Amino acid sequence: MISNKQVLLLSVVIVAVRSIQPNCDPNNQFRYYCLFPVEYCTEFVCSVSKCGHFIINSKLVKIKETQLIPKCAFSNSEDLKYIYGANSEIQVVASGAFVNLPNLESIILSFNLIRELHQGTFKDVGLSLLDLSWNKIIYIPEGAFDGINGLKYLNLSRNELKTLPIQDMPPFLIDLNLSYNLIDRLALKSSRYPNLTQINFSHNILERVALSFETTVHKIDLAHNRLTKIDFFDVLDCEVLEIPSNYFSRVPEFLTYASIKRVSIHPNPWICAELQQLWIHLQNNFINEEPSIIRDQSPICSNTDHTRSSFTNVYHSERDCADDSHCPENMICRALKCWDPCKEDACDSTSICNVNNHRFSCSCPGTLKRDPKTIYSSCLDIECFSNEDCKGEKLCHSNNTCINISDINSNYGPSSSYGAPSDFAPAPAVYEYQEEPWWFYEIPKIAPSIRKSKQLM
Repeated sequence: MISNKQVLLLSVVIVAVRSIQPNCDPNNQFRYYCLFPVEYCTEFVCSVSKCGHFIINSKLVKIKETQLIPKCAFSNSEDLKYIYGANSEIQVVASGAFVNLPNLESIILSFNLIRELHQGTFKDVGLSLLDLSWNKIIYIPEGAFDGINGLKYLNLSRNELKTLPIQDMPPFLIDLNLSYNLIDRLALKSSRYPNLTQINFSHNILERVALSFETTVHKIDLAHNRLTKIDFFDVLDCEVLEIPSNYFSRVPEFLTYASIKRVSIHPNPWICAELQQLWIHLQNNFINEEPSIIRDQSPICSNTDHTRSSFTNVYHSERDCADDSHCPENMICRALKCWDPCKEDACDSTSICNVNNHRFSCSCPGTLKRDPKTIYSSCLDIECFSNEDCKGEKLCHSNNTCINISDINSNYGPSSSYGAPSDFAPAPAVYEYQEEPWWFYEIPKIAPSIRKSKQLM
């Protein structure tokens, strides 16, 4: 027999659980702020909405410049596969932004200004790739990745992370990239991540590392850290190990017994006698030494033990910025360093890369165009992809050429060379929304960040 107190407690629990689940009904208020512009593409046509609305059979949604990805911005779309929002000035990703997207394959939000992730950002999302690189993330709480099913590739490089819930990451990861952060300690084991084969923690400030893998790991990159040793290394088989630009001066104990096929060890402040022993060990155990670049013709070893300070001056440059204002106008501040995005392959080789006032753009030269229905399209010599590309009274044919409407009307028929009406791009759907919902100023407590964003725009 269930008592009244038990019924009351159960009701409270149910209400609490429901309260943390985002209500992403199609009429949800957060979809109508009209401050979240996107471009969406089906298999046939692309269109733009300033209010974040996209039709249900969209395959790809590209986020335009905005400060906030609101709650329920992406929800209940079984056809959606790709969300692309690189270089969009995004600062906040709200809890409940991605809900019930079972066939989603990738979310790319690189080159933005995101500071942290939140619990409940994802719910019932099927996702293979999540790219949050080149942001300003300083904190990731436990449970931030709950609700993602099957994540394989996670890129958090070039942020400002000092710590992360390493035991609370998605369990099916294959590739984990946390390079260019501020992490000082790392402990990973295969019992938590049985599929992990690519581990990149280079360019951090690691001083303590422990690795235990009963599986084969393809590559472990620990270059450019502060390691004098590795505390624990029990890896069944490692294809490539990278440890250059650390503080190793003596032969690390793990290298005398670990199963490694190729290793990169230079530069480090090796003692020559120790380095000679290491070379003999590598040769006797058929471990290939990866070629390394030694800058400034620096010696590969010394007869005396280097101090950390002297080696730091040679191989470990200081962090030089806190935000973009500390960098030249043609550079951006990420991971506390100034970068030229045009030298970091922010644009593909067919594009013209420009940086102005810490914002970069990738433009196509001349009349070349990108295919809006793909994420990483090169610049192509194509006349049109949609009707908007055609001037005057013309429509875009499926062969990517502009055809006069008068010619279509006069020549269309069973034997017409212009083809059937389905060969032409349909006119983009038009949606009309209020500039602001009626309750926008009546209920300020539910949307302070939205109004602040509006004032800044």
